[in-house]
Amino acid sequence: MKDFIAVILAGGSGERFWPLSRKHKPKQFLTLEGQGCSLLQATAQRLLEVTGGFERIFVVTSSEYRGQVFDQLPDLPSENLIVEPLSRDTAPAILYAALCIRQRFPHAVMGVFASDHRVTEPAAFCKVIARAAEIARSQDVLVTLGITPSFASTGYGYIQQGRALEGQSELALKVYNVERFTEKPDHINAQAFIDSGLYSWNSGIFVWRVNVVL
Repeated sequence: MKDFIAVILAGGSGERFWPLSRKHKPKQFLTLEGQGCSLLQATAQRLLEVTGGFERIFVVTSSEYRGQVFDQLPDLPSENLIVEPLSRDTAPAILYAALCIRQRFPHAVMGVFASDHRVTEPAAFCKVIARAAEIARSQDVLVTLGITPSFASTGYGYIQQGRALEGQSELALKVYNVERFTEKPDHINAQAFIDSGLYSWNSGIFVWRVNVVL
C-alpha cells in the first residue's frame, strides 16, 4: 500500500504495568515473551509488512524516550520521529501526527497503532489493515478496528455494531457503521454486551485519510 503511513504511539508511561514497567522504561520498551524483541519492535515489524519500509512508519513519543526509540528502531529515519512538546494523551498525539504527516504526505491513508499490542496472527492482522485502508481510501470515513470479546471485561471500551456498509463484496471482510462507543462498563452491562453479539472491544487502532481526520 504505497499511500499508507503507519503511526505508532509510544509515549505512554506504562503505569498500568508496574512494577515491570517503570517511568524510565515503560512497557513498550520491554521484552516480555522471550521472543528477543520488545513490544515496540514487534509492532514495527508487523507494520513493515504493510508499509514496506521504515520510511512510511512514524513514531510519536516524548523527549524522555527519544533515545530508547532509536536504540530499538535504528532504521527509523530521524525525521519520522515525532516528539510531543507535552504529553496530552491519545487524541492530541494523533492530531499532532496528522499535522506532521500532512506536510510530507498530504494524500496519505494514515493508520494509528499502539506500541504495546500483542498480535498472535500477523498475517490475518495485515489483511484486516488492508481492508480498513481500502474503506478509508474510498470513503470519507474514520475506520476503527474491533476485537471479538472473549469475556465480560470491565477494563476495555466497547463498540456497538450498527448496520453494514452498503455495496460490500461477499468475499470481503465486512465493515459496519458504529452505533456507539461505551467506555469501561460495569460487569452487568459488559455481560449484556457480550450476550448481544453486537459489541466488540475497542482496539484503539484507527485508519483514515489524513485530510478526513483533520
